[in-house]
Amino acid sequence: MHSSSCACKGLPVSSRKPTEDELDCSKISALAQARRRDTTTSNQVHPRHVGLLSLSRYFAPAPPTPKPSDIAALCQTCADLDIDAISHYLFALKIPINTANHVGTTPLLAAIAAKCAPLRPKSHLALVELLLESGADANMGVFRPGTQPTNPLSAAVALGLTEVVRLLIRLGANIDTSLPAPSTHGSSRRGHSSPGRNVGMAPLHVAVFADRADCLEVLLQHGAKSDITFVAAQSVCPVLPASTPPTSPSDIRRPKVHAIRAAKSGFVQQVTALHLAHNRKKCTDVLLRYGAAVGTRDGQGRTPLHWAVAAGNLDVVSAIVAAGADGDVSDDDGSTPLGMAMGMCGGDAIEMGRVILGGTGRCSDDDTGMRTVQKWV
Repeated sequence: MHSSSCACKGLPVSSRKPTEDELDCSKISALAQARRRDTTTSNQVHPRHVGLLSLSRYFAPAPPTPKPSDIAALCQTCADLDIDAISHYLFALKIPINTANHVGTTPLLAAIAAKCAPLRPKSHLALVELLLESGADANMGVFRPGTQPTNPLSAAVALGLTEVVRLLIRLGANIDTSLPAPSTHGSSRRGHSSPGRNVGMAPLHVAVFADRADCLEVLLQHGAKSDITFVAAQSVCPVLPASTPPTSPSDIRRPKVHAIRAAKSGFVQQVTALHLAHNRKKCTDVLLRYGAAVGTRDGQGRTPLHWAVAAGNLDVVSAIVAAGADGDVSDDDGSTPLGMAMGMCGGDAIEMGRVILGGTGRCSDDDTGMRTVQKWV
């Protein structure tokens, strides 16, 4: 690690000792160049020999099935960023690069999730690129029973690996692929949903869920759809703070107050990234900047403003109202964002009411309930 007091400061770049990360990166780059040369040479076949080459490939014996222990070792070496061992297993033993180990992890996913990546960012990025150029499938996911499914792009987004996200998109990762429903261990029904787990999350939703605003912006820059939806588990929904009991006849005129709750199935349908960003201001700002719709409703008719009010996040409420959200729109239960704020305790509830009244939320002055709201504030 170099600093302002480092002894090498001021020395020419050529005389500075390279770091371990730089050495590994150079080694991986050299291996990648050699692989490209080999590929180019093998593809340069004389037209007279094309038929003979095809015939020899047809009659060539099938490659031996790799040992499970070798597959597991390849994934482990990818997780350790051990380029010498990776070269041995992948290119000497010729283990198929998209073969998953006993827990369903591929070499690419193991490399992306490497714990040493923050300490060795250059060699980590170079290894991911080497695997992709060597045939690793950028869209091949892992779907282990009882766990949340993932794929390379979603895994990189969840870890906040912005440069890896850019690389995956450049080399063919599908930016809007929705992850399937997780399967329950031992279930006889394929794709049977596990309780408490989200269904159909795209990388965009993963970025918001993990609060990775930088990765979220990269996805949107490359054309990710901001209005794509998924099915959210109850644990994702904000819980409404305690409400104040009616203290006067005018309080009875308050709209019904409901927490953001799931249906009887335990899931909320048609949830967008902006709904999910109810407590994440940076992600909210990014989504709004790229044109996310503020009036989109989830499966219970609730807008992102409903979710933000239920979360009690004044900053997010202010941002969504400033973008044109309607504070007087009712969900399927008859609740409005303004009514929800009225039923909450604390100074933030009052401020949220003021923001909704003074912003672009459409609360008409001729409404009888409006006079009650003004009296409450």
